[in-house]
Amino acid sequence: MIAVTCAIIVRNDTILACQRRPNSSHPYEWEFPGGKQENYESPEECIIREIWEELRVEIEIIKPLTPVSFSYPEQEIYLMPFLCQITAGNPTPVEHHTIRWQRISMFSDLKWSDADAEIFRINEDNIL
Repeated sequence: MIAVTCAIIVRNDTILACQRRPNSSHPYEWEFPGGKQENYESPEECIIREIWEELRVEIEIIKPLTPVSFSYPEQEIYLMPFLCQITAGNPTPVEHHTIRWQRISMFSDLKWSDADAEIFRINEDNIL
């Protein structure tokens, strides 16, 4: 099982959605930004590092959310979400095809990766 963190970055009534690149696994699906936790770091250190690497912004963790274990055909992940806000910078899609601020009420208008859709479903009440 791979330990992965993700950030649900909020701004007013929107969340930051990131679209995967066409040559990635799950091409063009939307996801919350984040990535694999290294052995030497805590989940909190991981999400701060990953968001800087992927979006070139600094974030503040508001609170941890409920994690999920999710099985894809190619791997099993333990996805640890954090509710966050940007404290410095403007998001730039370094690792993604594109990014956008998506109204929380219109979450399902995008084709989200299965794990991220599950994260949203079980944490929706804690995001609003």
